[in-house]
Amino acid sequence: MPHKKQKYKDKRLLVLIAFGAGLYWLNIFGVDLDFFTTNYDLEVVTVDNGASIVRIRDSKANTQKKSSLFNSVNTVCRDIVPRFSLLLDLPMPINRADEQTLTMLPGVGPHTAQKILSLRNRIGRISNLEELQMVRGIGPGAASRLKPLLCFD
Repeated sequence: MPHKKQKYKDKRLLVLIAFGAGLYWLNIFGVDLDFFTTNYDLEVVTVDNGASIVRIRDSKANTQKKSSLFNSVNTVCRDIVPRFSLLLDLPMPINRADEQTLTMLPGVGPHTAQKILSLRNRIGRISNLEELQMVRGIGPGAASRLKPLLCFD
């Protein structure tokens, strides 16, 4: 019985095109890759036997620095497309989000999203959590849960 040769297609070009498209996507949507680099506050500790180890300092200053970076309007809200913000683990720019994008927030359904859009149309732009609480159904508890997920550009 003769043996048939199988043809294998070279997929390297397809992978190269996909990689290029990914880089192009990052460039188009303005994702700042420097934002994702992590700066650790390291310290060298000498243990009893004379050996030295390097460890990350556990300080409140580091967590405050990270949270202030995450909540910085200039860093995060700058050019992020609202639809991709939560996917990239970045705060959503609430003043540019549409109804469908707002429903991706926890506790925000289509009805609440429509109320947010109505408020935004009425006052121009939402500039802080207090203004967001003007939406019926978003109280202090819901606002505090949404705070790390939103930015006000």
